[in-house]
Amino acid sequence: MCVADLDGDGDNDVLGSSPHGYGISWCEQTPGGWKAHEIDNTFSQTHAIVVADVNGDGLPDCVTGKRFWAHNGHDPGSFQPSVLCWYEQTRHAGKPEWTRHIIDAQSGVGLQFEVVDVNGDNRLDIVTSNKNGVFYFEQIAAD
Repeated sequence: MCVADLDGDGDNDVLGSSPHGYGISWCEQTPGGWKAHEIDNTFSQTHAIVVADVNGDGLPDCVTGKRFWAHNGHDPGSFQPSVLCWYEQTRHAGKPEWTRHIIDAQSGVGLQFEVVDVNGDNRLDIVTSNKNGVFYFEQIAAD
């Protein structure tokens, strides 16, 4: 889970994932309580999630993926590809909307990973490790 102001209204919201099932959601803090919003439910075993401004547009995005062979085939979706994705946030009428971008379909994430500028080029990169290996994804400039 991550805590951040995802909708830009000045209070903290919660971003969460489902390590033993399907789903990535954010929970909006409202005056009347918490309101859940599904982001994606197409893959399972998202054991780690990071909030980061991946594209540098000032809006918080999120990065997550499926943990490879998380529980040795005993969870829903165990045999699906181990994707690594970032979800680009845009706003429509002041509310977050999320667009999935698949970074890789064979690596996935482990129990934790880092989204940092590894090589000092002012773009966020991703470093992850899991039962599939250790991976470094360098963000390169778009042409």
